[in-house]
Amino acid sequence: MSQEGLAAQLANMCITDARCAPQEVLVKVIAVSNQKGGVGKTTTVVNLAAAARRRGLRVLTLDANPQAHLSRHAGVGPDAVGLSALLRAAANLSLDEDMIRAVLDQERPDAVDCGDIIPAEGSLDDDSAVLLNVSGREQLLREVLAPIRDDYDVAIIDTSPGFDLIATNAWVAADAILVPCPPEVYALEGLAKLARHLAEVRHRLNPNLKVLGILLTLAELHTIDGRATSDALRAGAPWPVLRQVVTKRVAYRQAASERVTVDALDGELGRVWDRIAEEVLSDVREVAGV
Repeated sequence: MSQEGLAAQLANMCITDARCAPQEVLVKVIAVSNQKGGVGKTTTVVNLAAAARRRGLRVLTLDANPQAHLSRHAGVGPDAVGLSALLRAAANLSLDEDMIRAVLDQERPDAVDCGDIIPAEGSLDDDSAVLLNVSGREQLLREVLAPIRDDYDVAIIDTSPGFDLIATNAWVAADAILVPCPPEVYALEGLAKLARHLAEVRHRLNPNLKVLGILLTLAELHTIDGRATSDALRAGAPWPVLRQVVTKRVAYRQAASERVTVDALDGELGRVWDRIAEEVLSDVREVAGV
């Protein structure tokens, strides 16, 4: 496909509805989302949260992916209590603040500094079915966050691929979404589905939800094709594309394996995430007075 054709395709991905255009709101809760897996969502959450901590912000991370990659990276054990238990308690009208704080206070040996965390359990994979008949089921995560929201300057949610009930809960609880996206043709085509789901969530559940932008991930700008697809995305994307790009580097796999943030292995990559945080968290920084 030519650059012009790809740009035209991307330009048609943005589905808008004047009745549900988002209002200007303070971004405190960010859902990192893409319906496609393997695009760098967990990497984005871990390193954006670490950059926010370096800026002096109070950070909460939430693992809304049953694979629990964020939880493991952050040093949470497989037997920890987490989001699934809190969502089910909210569904049963038994959630209280002490329960939430008990989850936050669980031990994390050798934890990376990416803020407090509400981890994922394996049972989260069943929650879409278990919670299907609960009244207000899309609002459960918002209820979980309500008692602790003011304790943090920013909360960052790692979502699973697709648009199941848990991912929809993340969008309803969020003020904005950040979309990691490799500059590849097949990954970009999925943005059309994401745009349609965004229109539905705005219309029915969260009219103020906005898109912070698209973060180019796994980029190979040293190749002609990599530069061409990146340029085409910037020219015709349905939402703004962040200036900073996350390139494909072995250091990210190593950081995940060693359960550290990438700045511990490569100072320049750490500075890349500081610049991303500057773009994404500017209004958060201003309100927090940092």
